[in-house]
Amino acid sequence: MERRLGALGMAVALGAAIGCEARPLMPTSGGTGDEVPACGLGVSVTEISLTGGAPALQPLSITAGADGNLWITEVYVNAIGRLATDGRLDSFPLPSSMRRAQGIALGPDGNVWFAEAGAMDGGIGRITPDGTILEFPLPDTPLQTNRWPTAVIAGPNGNIWFADPTGNNIGQMSVEGVVLGDSFLPATSDWRDTPSTIAVGADGGVWFGEVNRVGRMTSAGVATFYSLPPFEGAGAAGNIISGPDGNLWWNGPSLDRLRRISLPSPDDSQLEITDFLPPGYNPNTPPSVGPMVVGHDGNIWYASGLNMVCATTAGRFHEIPIPSGGSAFAITTGPDGALWFTEPSFERVGRISLN
Repeated sequence: MERRLGALGMAVALGAAIGCEARPLMPTSGGTGDEVPACGLGVSVTEISLTGGAPALQPLSITAGADGNLWITEVYVNAIGRLATDGRLDSFPLPSSMRRAQGIALGPDGNVWFAEAGAMDGGIGRITPDGTILEFPLPDTPLQTNRWPTAVIAGPNGNIWFADPTGNNIGQMSVEGVVLGDSFLPATSDWRDTPSTIAVGADGGVWFGEVNRVGRMTSAGVATFYSLPPFEGAGAAGNIISGPDGNLWWNGPSLDRLRRISLPSPDDSQLEITDFLPPGYNPNTPPSVGPMVVGHDGNIWYASGLNMVCATTAGRFHEIPIPSGGSAFAITTGPDGALWFTEPSFERVGRISLN
């Protein structure tokens, strides 16, 4: 069943190998905030209501499709939404009522792929531009744990790659839906060391962050781990992306800063990691650094509470308030060159026009 909803917009213009040791981290201030911003000047932010009187959607993850639309996961109604850049929304329910869509990404075949977490079973889903959904199951894990994939990407070899933290594995699937590899990772003494985010690095490897280590996997399924200093507190794998400078950028495990990871040479057994702290950083009330994306302006953008934030690769930050005071979650670069973000608690998406 397809559901079409109207939209209401509000615009406001706003001026390692296992056991290897990691190198010491180097926290760097992002500036005082009183300087002329290095990014984000003159952008405009528009928020669009998605509900139109319909049941709550809870839009969560978002990506740009090859068809010129945005695609979002609608968690509450268990559907995938196709959002035109003018605000028109079509919703397509998932065939499996017991699964919930998680991460979503454009595949190499022009279709949109998404991870499906399930209490009984999980899988990977594919939706075509016309809204046809197919779901592909995942095999059981060696320990018979539930499959709960959280992230999908288009891999370096033309396959779909996914991260499954409950199975502690990185897998790959053909665009026909055949599982080609299911690489189960060696466990550590910390149960939090499982992958839930993945990205393709500039070196062609598939990289993923955990709490106490960062990993790289080849297309053949061979993993190398780089250990990090042990993390205390409520750490998370966070979000990892490939930056415009050829480095990896990560917000884990503390989710309160940007971390630049310089890609190692084949002979390196350590990672060079630089921490960039947002202006006014207070460890007692740390800011939140949400999922990230690289904008067409060459900067890194993410949501932080009531603000959208841009950061340069040199570590200078600029905060832009969300007009309605909403709270954003995921962000992507849209087919129109703008940035689009979701506001799950307010049934909205937002658009940032870059000048």
